[in-house]
Amino acid sequence: MAEFLAAYPDVDVHLSLQDRAVNLLEEHFDVALRIGALADSSLIAARIGEICRVACASPAYLRGRGTPKTPDDLSRHDCISFPPTQSPSIWRFKRDQTEYTVPVRSRLVVSNLESSSDAARAGVGVAIVFSYHVADLIKSGELALVLQDYQPTPLPVNFVYSPNRFMPAKLRALLDFALPRLKAQLVDVQKCIAPMSVRK
Repeated sequence: MAEFLAAYPDVDVHLSLQDRAVNLLEEHFDVALRIGALADSSLIAARIGEICRVACASPAYLRGRGTPKTPDDLSRHDCISFPPTQSPSIWRFKRDQTEYTVPVRSRLVVSNLESSSDAARAGVGVAIVFSYHVADLIKSGELALVLQDYQPTPLPVNFVYSPNRFMPAKLRALLDFALPRLKAQLVDVQKCIAPMSVRK
């Protein structure tokens, strides 16, 4: 957003960061960034790509509790859940074409993903977070990936906006500016996470 504001000095932006699907018309938003499957609606979607979710924990936690090798091992671990992306009692994973559904005990349920990655780093337990939240923490060794062969299904990422016969110039400028940059960032995060995954 800082780059966009520098490139378009005549455009002002009101940025609202919320972990819920806003109603664009009722709440007067021009565009939203949505992660996850889109509900049927009259909104127009501009696909950015997919984002991976990864399971991770602090090295100290794993030294004390052991490293889960399969999703079933999570029954012996403390978990950290963020309900919009997974249930506090059931986590889902995928390996090849097989899906795994396992019961978990969420010792901590949080209302945003930043808190989830912070709690994992503090040693609270195993968390499932978006790869972009933890890429730097994994590179620095503050968090370690677990269950790499059983990553949850990636989620689609889209810009959504209301259909309008005449798209406002500021919205067109934002989409043209942000789409290629966000696509590139998702690819860069994948490159950061992928080499640390052991794939068979």
